[in-house]
Amino acid sequence: MCKFRLLNADEIECRVGQCFPDAKNPTAVSILLYKNARCDMAILDETIGSTNWQRIHEFKDGKLYCSVSIWDSEKQMWIEKEDVGVESNTEADKGQASDSFKRACVNWGIGRELYTAPFIYIKALDGENIKRTKFDLKSITYDEKCRIASLVIVDDKGNTRYTFPRGQATPAPAKPQKTLRERAIEFIKKMDEKTRTEYLAYFQIADLDKLTEEKAQEIMNFEKKKKK
Repeated sequence: MCKFRLLNADEIECRVGQCFPDAKNPTAVSILLYKNARCDMAILDETIGSTNWQRIHEFKDGKLYCSVSIWDSEKQMWIEKEDVGVESNTEADKGQASDSFKRACVNWGIGRELYTAPFIYIKALDGENIKRTKFDLKSITYDEKCRIASLVIVDDKGNTRYTFPRGQATPAPAKPQKTLRERAIEFIKKMDEKTRTEYLAYFQIADLDKLTEEKAQEIMNFEKKKKK
């Protein structure tokens, strides 16, 4: 089976993840890196050809799943991988369809490198309403293990606002930064027992102490979409 290439900088979107200290008066934001469904389709077409893959959506227990199948010429059969989507606040069905497709493509390896991104923290400039500032990924490189090795993020005026490695990065908060996994666990532990039980069941988490970074990213993405 094929191996998909890593994403280019112009195929990756930057979106605000959290506002610090709060959404009303933010003095800093965290940035999450995303790919969109059009990117996935383009890479599938580019790598294996438009007639050698297919997608199927299906509701299971009220949730929309997407299976992405790729034709294996050696085995002479379709090999499929699937995942579930989360609806958007603006277009529920379309949002679920797009999200489930993107997640299924991650299962095939498209964009999986984004899960190796560092915690990206950008401080507001003097007089800046940082919630309205748009950020773009100017450049990105990877190491031999397909992990993000460097990246540069600029704002809509072309100013460099974040670099990784952090030698030239915008200063981080004074207190130690928590990992995505730590923040997800902390968020879940603050729930009351009933809500926490339902939440863990929804995300199919049997043991909170064994929460993976990938599942933590899924949880934070889910919460971010709920706030839109």
